[in-house]
Amino acid sequence: MPRLRLLPFSAPFLSIVLFAFLLQPGHTLIMSRLADSPFGYVQRGHRAEQYFRAYSKLLGGYYESLLRVTQQSAPDLLAHFHAPERSAYGYQLLPRIIADAAPDRQSAARAVAYSWPWTERLIDVERRKILRAMAELRSGAGATVPTPNRRTLQRLVLDYRKMHEGHANIDAHVRYNRFWQAAVASHRSAYDRATLLQKDLIQHANVLAPMPTVSAPLKTSSIAVRAPDTTPHPIGIANRLNKAEALLPQPVHAVLQGIDSPSFIRLEQSNDEWVFRVPVFTDIEDQDFVAAAKRIIESTWRIRGPKKTFRVELEVSYFSSALLYAGLVKPATGAPLDLRRHFARFPSGGAILTTGALTTHVQDYAIVLGPRAITPRILAHEFGHILGFRDGYLRGYKNLGEDGFQITEVVAFPEDIMAAPSTGRVLPSHFEKLERATKEIRPRTPNHAWNVAAQTRA
Repeated sequence: MPRLRLLPFSAPFLSIVLFAFLLQPGHTLIMSRLADSPFGYVQRGHRAEQYFRAYSKLLGGYYESLLRVTQQSAPDLLAHFHAPERSAYGYQLLPRIIADAAPDRQSAARAVAYSWPWTERLIDVERRKILRAMAELRSGAGATVPTPNRRTLQRLVLDYRKMHEGHANIDAHVRYNRFWQAAVASHRSAYDRATLLQKDLIQHANVLAPMPTVSAPLKTSSIAVRAPDTTPHPIGIANRLNKAEALLPQPVHAVLQGIDSPSFIRLEQSNDEWVFRVPVFTDIEDQDFVAAAKRIIESTWRIRGPKKTFRVELEVSYFSSALLYAGLVKPATGAPLDLRRHFARFPSGGAILTTGALTTHVQDYAIVLGPRAITPRILAHEFGHILGFRDGYLRGYKNLGEDGFQITEVVAFPEDIMAAPSTGRVLPSHFEKLERATKEIRPRTPNHAWNVAAQTRA
């Protein structure tokens, strides 16, 4: 994973009132049209994506050569192979659920950044690895078909697994830049204000502890899935987080700690248990995947205290595509979707779990799955947006001119799953805020407000 530097922010503070619409809750996004755009981020992105495609082709060619040699010389090593993942996305194309990263022991705030130049640097590193490996694969002195010895071949096969993971990581960077650079271009003034707020968050974090720089958290792993870590958060750490949160500047606190829960969440309380029931509508045909997603979300959004248990329970209802598209031609597997029209075919009064996204994100109150692998915590983070939580970080940018934008994220509390999706946890404070939100008097509105701008959260 790349090591990223903390970026300086020197602009003065600006009132949160002008910025509030940007994260209500999560990310508000209207994608810009990329075709024939004069913006540097588009042209730079085209070049970076062409470079990525050439690198992908090089890796694919090396994979075929390595597979062929392994089949001939050491077929027992084939179990270690992972073919490159598909990049296509569309209806009913599901991600693999893979293992979570190791729990993050870093408690200080942190900053990460992404850009097209950095993505190309990652590609350069991986290309050099492939070219060296290709040279080794051809090194068979005196052989009719050049083949490395078994020890070298075994190492090349194992190294390919790392190359495969590196390719998935870079693909994630490409998708991230494509998505968020368009968002910045569409809402420059709002992201200008977000960048200013990052300064306040950084200053606050430096009072509590020095802010380190960290690697961009887009890496994926291909190891087998394991159950998420649901160990209750230690009381001492929870108390420290509450004190740190109380010291946040009020405008930053309003952005990071706000909650806007939908009216379809129901709270049932007893002496020893609080249960937040959430109706979920899905058209995903793979019921094993739906069951796994339900199990992951429910086990992650659960805290057992000394006297009470707090948990979320999903009430899943299946709607087949034939039912949703009654009287119309239903979309084929892999077909592109008009997501907003697709959402409108579901009943109101619940969340949606569906497919068809370029990358997994939340839009309105729908989790839209992309084809790339995701971890249990990432899935649980996305469900946190369904509950009404905003992201626990601020996203800003730096203008790189012809190189597009450098997207920056400043994370205040790495222990919080809404701030650090890959490694954070569900905390008692989440359920406390959720309880207050569900007890507020709110108008009963449909879960899909088609008459207002789309709220997209990733």
